[in-house]
Amino acid sequence: QGATNYTFTTLVGGIYQLQATTPCGTYTSNPIEVVLSTLNAVTVSSNVVICSDETTQLQASGGLLYSWSPGLSLSDSTISDPVAAPRITTDYVVTVTDELGCTATGTVTVTIECDPIEVPNGFSPNNDGKNDTFVIDGIDRFPGNALYIYNRWGNLVYKEKDYANQWDGRSNVDGTIMGQELPNGTYFYILDLNTGDRPLNGFVMIRR
Repeated sequence: QGATNYTFTTLVGGIYQLQATTPCGTYTSNPIEVVLSTLNAVTVSSNVVICSDETTQLQASGGLLYSWSPGLSLSDSTISDPVAAPRITTDYVVTVTDELGCTATGTVTVTIECDPIEVPNGFSPNNDGKNDTFVIDGIDRFPGNALYIYNRWGNLVYKEKDYANQWDGRSNVDGTIMGQELPNGTYFYILDLNTGDRPLNGFVMIRR
């Protein structure tokens, strides 16, 4: 109110009038109604936890147009309910636009938090081309990992930094016969994934 410039910006709704003075006289405009519109009814789905090989459907409502980001792992980034298939924990931000062009945003976090690897409980290193090495599915996603194998007496018989599924049942530790085939039986592993979390542990059986 009381602005004297030829342009006027307001964030307050209401009825406004312009009075313009020229050499020919003073003119008053018709009433100018300013209406404020906001998107107060926008909703988005709750955060969700899935496994790396799963999908989940996101949900948003309250607008006319929708734009999700990032869109690379979505079935369609321009609809209200796309299917998300992330491989890492991802924050999906949706921009909702109504018929007046007003916008609002919301965020859905999809967290990947299932067992990231699968450790078998046995293998058969008999050189038949099948199951000849100790294959840990997903180990390639953990650089800097370390694997330790112990026999039933607690003696270390195998260790490997950056393990890449190459253990064929032979020892590689000083104090044992290097390269010797270990006897059939049950062995115990400690697997440090280099994530800062507690190492995994369990057993693995060798059966030739």
